[in-house]
Amino acid sequence: MKKTLIAIAAIAAMGAASAGPTVYGVVDVSLNSTSGGGAASQTAVADNGYSTSRFGVKGDMDLGDGLKGIYMYETTVPITTPGSITWGGRGAYAGVTGAFGTVTVGRSFTPYAISLFNDAMEYDNLSAYWTINDQIGIHSDNVWQSKAISYATPNLNGLSINAMVSPGGDATTTTGASNYTGLGATYGLGKLNLTAGWESNKTGSTGSTVTASNVGAAYAFGALTASAAVQKADNGANQQDSGWIVSVAAPLSGKYSVQAGYASVTTNGTKNVNTTTLNAVGGATLTSTNLVLVNDMTASARVYAGVYTVTNSAAANSTGAKFGVRYGF
Repeated sequence: MKKTLIAIAAIAAMGAASAGPTVYGVVDVSLNSTSGGGAASQTAVADNGYSTSRFGVKGDMDLGDGLKGIYMYETTVPITTPGSITWGGRGAYAGVTGAFGTVTVGRSFTPYAISLFNDAMEYDNLSAYWTINDQIGIHSDNVWQSKAISYATPNLNGLSINAMVSPGGDATTTTGASNYTGLGATYGLGKLNLTAGWESNKTGSTGSTVTASNVGAAYAFGALTASAAVQKADNGANQQDSGWIVSVAAPLSGKYSVQAGYASVTTNGTKNVNTTTLNAVGGATLTSTNLVLVNDMTASARVYAGVYTVTNSAAANSTGAKFGVRYGF
């Protein structure tokens, strides 16, 4: 199973930058059809059907004495609305790496998010997890954190630990500074990979502190990869979330492969304090079931077709389908 480009970005953030500079990117566009969920059915061309379209530059430079300077600057580049660009929104940092590990400063991938990337569905935009993520509840997986100081250990006999602090957070002219702390660990043991993550984020706009944790595992059964993870979150005000995901990925004949996943999240919260979207429900359970067929035509060209269903205990259910192409360079 190929690593996703977003996971590659995470690895780069932890010190695996290539000699550079290297220019890279993804172009992903799809035809989407949705129905249910309380909205009118529609079919439209859309961005990011499988992966998020992006453009980036990364690299390293020899500083001597076994040290390397590393850098990355990555931006989401919508295809259907090319004027909607947030420069550096997917990561912008400078750092140094050596035998002691890696330190970066800037906007980086969070330890909590890194720990979740065991998912055989690759945690991209057709995975069961992302289909329902952030729709309800108090916790939001904001995978990039601004004004962050990050540290990752070298590989310690299969164990890697990463940490992040961000005392300034994602403050804006209308939102007060947040205070973010995150820890994560991954451990590889042959075909088994174990992960754990924790984070605490005090949001300036509300003063609420949301803490969350996750544990996961992935195992390669020959060519088939299976994974599972659980998450929990609490905002200290009697509002909690909990969720889990299972997924499998398996090759078919030729360049075809199939991915399948199931995710569930339950909350008794009334809003997601990490986003601007208020949720009307006082408690709900969402589930998502996904099936995706992939054709890797070349090393950098993927055609995909996927279907998904979402059930919502507090609102109407919905279904959707996507057909698209993703090019990488």
